[in-house]
Amino acid sequence: MKHCFNPPPSVCATLKAGAASTNSRQHGSTILVIDASASLRRLVCIILMNSGYEVIEAASVAQALEQLDGREILMAICELHLPGINGIELAKVVRSYPAYQRMPILILATTTDGRLMEQARAAGARAWMVKPFMPTALLSAIHRLCATAAPAAAH
Repeated sequence: MKHCFNPPPSVCATLKAGAASTNSRQHGSTILVIDASASLRRLVCIILMNSGYEVIEAASVAQALEQLDGREILMAICELHLPGINGIELAKVVRSYPAYQRMPILILATTTDGRLMEQARAAGARAWMVKPFMPTALLSAIHRLCATAAPAAAH
């Protein structure tokens, strides 16, 4: 398991100004970030951590699935293009875990291909965001998706 690093103060200050940060951590506010690109994972982690979320990062599908071990996870943010299987296929696998069937999944992609977006929705993804994105847009999508969602966890 790899948790995100603590970013330098200058990066934090820049993102805090743009993301209306709160530094409080709340129970059940863990987000799983899945992306093969270390730089994008780092960016998303910084945005989320500066907004009060705990973050677990995974560089592969295998690492992501290891995290679905019963811990509370509020939602997952997943890149469409992953080595092995894509983010849509990963969403299908996540939905097969009873404890995570209702966990919101947001797909990050570089395309607005309606066919892929529909496949993602059918697989269980609840949102699609095109890169590049603004931190405030990502946070807005997260807040919208999680407004009524309880953290997913096995009991």
